[in-house]
Amino acid sequence: MHRYKMRAEAVFDVTSWLSHHAPRSAIFMRSITWLWEAGAPLGDVEVLFESNLDLDALLSSLEAVEEGHVMVETLALEASYTGERKYDRSRTRKMS
Repeated sequence: MHRYKMRAEAVFDVTSWLSHHAPRSAIFMRSITWLWEAGAPLGDVEVLFESNLDLDALLSSLEAVEEGHVMVETLALEASYTGERKYDRSRTRKMS
């Protein structure tokens, strides 16, 4: 089992992924934390979960979420998670 972290623009993006796109028996949620910023009406969320799926399989399921680009760009194993967006990940995966 692997532990992953990612950010999302809104908790709705996470629930959309979990409800419609994530393999149900392969995702075990551990926490959702709101990342509040001064002046922002709603903050991003940071998600911690466990899965037996590899990174590529998870990225494929996240790409199915209409506004899932932040999740795609920030998903990483917990040990190497920085929260920084990898903007080229979305573009590279769409081209391949």
